[in-house]
Amino acid sequence: MENPTDVPEHPTFRFLTRREEEEKPPAGEIAASIIDSIGIGVIVMNAAGRVQSINHKVAALFGIGIESGPGMSFEDFFPPPLLRDSFISLLDVIPGHRTASEEVALTPRGERFWASVWFKSFGEGAEVERIVAVIEDASSTKKEFELIDSISRRLSSILDLDRLLPEIVKLIKESFGFYNVNIGLVEGDYVVVRAGYGGYWGKADQELKGEIKLRISQEGIIGRVAATNQPILVPDASKDPSFFYFPPLGESISEVAVPISSKNRIIGVLDVQNNKVGGVTLNDLRILSALASQISVAIENASLWAEIRKSREQYYELYEKAPDMYHTVNRDGVVIRCNNTEAEALGYPKEEIIGKPFLEFFDQQDRKKVWEAVFGEESPSSSPRAVDARRLRKDGTSVDVSVSGKVVRDASGRTLSAGIVAKDITEKKKLEQQVFHSQKMESLGNLAGGIAHDFNNLLASILGFTSYLKTIAPEGEIKSCLNVIEESIERGTEITDRLLSFSSAEAGGSNTRVDVPKIIEGTLALLERSIEKNISIVRSIDPDVRSLRCNPGHIQQILMNLCLNARDAMPDGGTLTVGARNIPKQEIVKLIPNAELAFPFVGIFVRDTGIGIPPENEIKIFEPFFTTKKKGSSTGLGLAVTYTLVKKYGGYINLESKVGSGSTFTIILPVKKTTRMLSSPPRKRPTGGSETILIVDDEKTIRKFSNLALIKQGYKVIEAENGKEAVRIFEERKDEIDLVILDLVMPVMGGEEAFERMIALKPDSRFIISTGFASAAKNLLRTGKAVLLPKPYNVKQLCESVRDTLDRKSRA
Repeated sequence: MENPTDVPEHPTFRFLTRREEEEKPPAGEIAASIIDSIGIGVIVMNAAGRVQSINHKVAALFGIGIESGPGMSFEDFFPPPLLRDSFISLLDVIPGHRTASEEVALTPRGERFWASVWFKSFGEGAEVERIVAVIEDASSTKKEFELIDSISRRLSSILDLDRLLPEIVKLIKESFGFYNVNIGLVEGDYVVVRAGYGGYWGKADQELKGEIKLRISQEGIIGRVAATNQPILVPDASKDPSFFYFPPLGESISEVAVPISSKNRIIGVLDVQNNKVGGVTLNDLRILSALASQISVAIENASLWAEIRKSREQYYELYEKAPDMYHTVNRDGVVIRCNNTEAEALGYPKEEIIGKPFLEFFDQQDRKKVWEAVFGEESPSSSPRAVDARRLRKDGTSVDVSVSGKVVRDASGRTLSAGIVAKDITEKKKLEQQVFHSQKMESLGNLAGGIAHDFNNLLASILGFTSYLKTIAPEGEIKSCLNVIEESIERGTEITDRLLSFSSAEAGGSNTRVDVPKIIEGTLALLERSIEKNISIVRSIDPDVRSLRCNPGHIQQILMNLCLNARDAMPDGGTLTVGARNIPKQEIVKLIPNAELAFPFVGIFVRDTGIGIPPENEIKIFEPFFTTKKKGSSTGLGLAVTYTLVKKYGGYINLESKVGSGSTFTIILPVKKTTRMLSSPPRKRPTGGSETILIVDDEKTIRKFSNLALIKQGYKVIEAENGKEAVRIFEERKDEIDLVILDLVMPVMGGEEAFERMIALKPDSRFIISTGFASAAKNLLRTGKAVLLPKPYNVKQLCESVRDTLDRKSRA
């Protein structure tokens, strides 16, 4: 060996060296005086390997007399065929060199045994004077390690922790003869003995499981090992106060416990006991420590296997009880596995599904698209395609499902099988129908809004020309007729307000304080003329009912709709009761469980004694165009508009009805804080001017009427039929244009885009937004560069708005 320090030095050499240095007697005397005092075999040789002396331990190991040693050769103890190069290499090196090996020793009787041998050379300067060999019998150690290896192999084959731990304690007891053996596992703050085997309760070969639970602390040997992660040896328990006395272990006198650790974390304790003083030794501690390392690996493997098994069980549980239907089919589409959910959903036992083509359980019309969704062409990275289909139950009924599948292929791309998922979408279908119903309501509202826009344009043209003719026509019959036309048009505007209230909850007029009793009386006064005499009208109004803040026209419209419906529900006569009262919050909670209770509530109710509403129609009565009346006698918009208006004010509608006994509609509205309405200052009389005005409207008649009215007042007028044309004209003549009258809804380019482009060209421009959709103009009005002129308007309203806007611009 090139570096003598590569081999650890046996403690005997340090002892010999220390004694030699202290006493300095002749070398022969050293060998004679100390080799017998050591409990390990020692052979002293000269540099040629000739034995000078042996101690009694060597004599006992080889079965010779101590006097026979001197003069023997080292090869007499370790024959050359068995001797390795370790000793021979020492003969030609300098003093201080050491080496070690495991050799097979041979006795004079021909018996062989394993021995561990340490060599060291001694001498002065560079000359070797003697060689000392320290010998230990390694036969028992060799057997012990072979036994440990055998136990380790046995444990590695057991992956069930409940089987593993009892097997460990039995193997150790039977192999090493301990009185009893225990294994405890760390569980929280305790070490729980999960397996024990030995002499319990005064009987041999008894099992112990879970009867001992020790807190991890400095008390008790097992608890101390768990707390410190260090082994403990107790040769005599009577002299160690930490020995844990447990009645079943009453005969235990000595004990050794070693930690079972994994990745520097203690997971348990291996504990053995004997029933005599000194029954456990340091050698037992060494053996058990080696076993503890193997046990740790076995426990970790068993724990991992338990986790894998648990995961498999959880997977099986999830698969079998998943909310969706799972089945696997082979390349021919035959079911080879399905879960319990599918069997229960279809009403078949599993054995009646497995082995049959999976398409057999789908509606005939859906089979082709389902097959394509599962086995159709797809890219390797594509997600499973889903299709809606109907699955057939055993009882002949069907269930709506969403089906998707994923094909499993081999390395060559050949189809092996496919996993298929069928999700019950019955509830989803119901929700979709509700969404479609909501969208239908919205679409109908948009349709109503479009009609209102066109109707507004038509009314604006008629009203404009009528008001213009009135200003120039002579007194007499023409003007009288025009007055009638004008009144009719104003009534037409009310219709558009109602359509707009349905389409976007927008309404003409502003919110004011509404006296509920007064509005009810006014409405009933109108109704009394159109309700048959065989219907009695009864009023039930609390005198202290609170006022509302809303559009009074809306409340009147709601009352009219409900009362006319009540009239139609009593073709043979009856009683119509209309009333109002304050509703306490505790009553609101019962009527409307999810009501917002931030405000007090007023209830306005309309009750009839008519035919009542069938339960199946109660959910439909607020749909637009739904009616049970004769075709052509009703539009079916009344209750839909009522519903929209009530929701606009954050209210609720409660319906109580019984076929043959009549119906009661209760409109529940929140009482919000009212504000004092300021009276508007008197408008100025129309005055003319000489400014230039650009009129932008896609309706030719509106442009024509506005043109005539403004030219008569002295203004210069330019016309444009859409936003794009207006922007072009404005770009060319922006310096001479003082005001733009702008419609919002136009083809080619709408009013809002045209407004933005013209403002960019001339930031101080002023606009009048002329539209029937006041809400659509909000963004433009917020800029402060525009005012609103609602359609339809007459000459007076047009001229006043133009003059006021121009004057406001000049003041700015």
